[in-house]
Amino acid sequence: MYSRLALESEEDDFTKPESEKRRLSDLRSLLDNSIQALAFIVGVLFVVEGIIKLTYSWHWRSQPKIGWIVVSGILSIAIAAILLSGWPQQSAAL
Repeated sequence: MYSRLALESEEDDFTKPESEKRRLSDLRSLLDNSIQALAFIVGVLFVVEGIIKLTYSWHWRSQPKIGWIVVSGILSIAIAAILLSGWPQQSAAL
């Protein structure tokens, strides 16, 4: 059954008119751009979260176990740096 579906999809690519192929190409391009935008937004949200956590932990530094919030803020900024360091290429690979 799988090979039959694979053959049907290959045949469809050859029998589709050029306008249909262009629409599919445009749709793939739109999807790639959407994924890149989503990755950028998530990266920015991690930066904002990290800054808020570090600010909160500085304000409440006299409280016990506040160090965990500092660690969480640093990790959030590190994750954002990883996401945003190779932003357009890495998100396109997703």
